[in-house]
Amino acid sequence: MTEKYILSIHIEKLGHKIQEIRERALGNIISKLESGYIFDNDLARSKEILQKLFDWFLFPEHSCEDLVLKLIKTVLQSESGRTLLKYYGHENVIKELQQIRNCVKSDYVKILRTREQINELIKDIRQYCKTENTIVPPLISDIPLSYRSNEQYIPFNNRLKSAESTATPIEGIVRVSSSNEQQTGIELVNT
Repeated sequence: MTEKYILSIHIEKLGHKIQEIRERALGNIISKLESGYIFDNDLARSKEILQKLFDWFLFPEHSCEDLVLKLIKTVLQSESGRTLLKYYGHENVIKELQQIRNCVKSDYVKILRTREQINELIKDIRQYCKTENTIVPPLISDIPLSYRSNEQYIPFNNRLKSAESTATPIEGIVRVSSSNEQQTGIELVNT
């Protein structure tokens, strides 16, 4: 039996400028995951989907917050999600979730429910980080990662400084500035 995959093209639609397309893409991905589909490249797609889901709240009009948060939780609970959580640091992911919590602007009941879900997700992340003490190794190597590199093998005492010349660097999914600042371009000042 052949595997059924969720491809990058499915995830890209989560960032579409038209709200209806984003919502349909979200429903499609959730349905595929519930039907047993897997990501074609688990770590890369988990990173990509987390980026799109965090960006979901930057659109002027967004809905389905509960489904988005449920999907974020599902991704973070997967093996590749745990790896990403370790790589980016749980505190950075928690900060992004806290910024998302402040972006929710709907009716009062919806705000409370969404904030409750985010608080539960933050609690789960902190609990996981207390029980998990595995460290993700840095991108440092003694030898090139591929034969595409122009560098020759360097003896142990003259190690490569980093694997940047042979590996594609992973860009961050979590923004340092507030989500509102990125959306409006105006820096918020806490008083």
